[in-house]
Amino acid sequence: GDIIKSKKIDIFIINHINYLDFLISGFMISKISNECIGLYSNYIEKLPLIGRIFKNSSNIALNKKIEDDKENILQHLKNVDNTLICLYPEGTRISSKKIFKSQKYSKENNLHIYDNLLYPKMKGLYTIITELHKQNKLGNIIDCTIKIEGLNIDNTKILDFLKNDLKNTYINVKTYKARYFDNYNDFKRWFIQI
Repeated sequence: GDIIKSKKIDIFIINHINYLDFLISGFMISKISNECIGLYSNYIEKLPLIGRIFKNSSNIALNKKIEDDKENILQHLKNVDNTLICLYPEGTRISSKKIFKSQKYSKENNLHIYDNLLYPKMKGLYTIITELHKQNKLGNIIDCTIKIEGLNIDNTKILDFLKNDLKNTYINVKTYKARYFDNYNDFKRWFIQI
């Protein structure tokens, strides 16, 4: 695909397929930028060793409710330039149970229904884009979609990688000029199209 890094702050979005996709996203990020800020769920900070690494990094811990996270995100964005922000708009790893719940939510709310992705969460992304626009730091959105042959949506654990006959890993990358919208609903329509 086309990885186009701007001279501003770019946003790297990726689908969250399993426990080890951070290895693939880390590889992709290393090809794009030397500096990256990741958004992650604060439960990771409770994990031994990994939690300490995340807690003492420049990454942003989230409560996963925009009302609780907005000020934290805004404070981080004031102090960064020419970096990459990485997030998983789906917010969680995919599974049969989660995709059923996502599709049910989409049907009930007359939203786009995805076969292989969860309906994305966009309020945090909108907050980031709005703030970067205000600071004249808004660059590109680099959209990365991963598919691993030999794994289904319920193969998310490390053991699944060891016991399944894995084949090719496909990574599709598209770069879009990030767009700011005054209205959140207009932003949602644009983001769903891409």
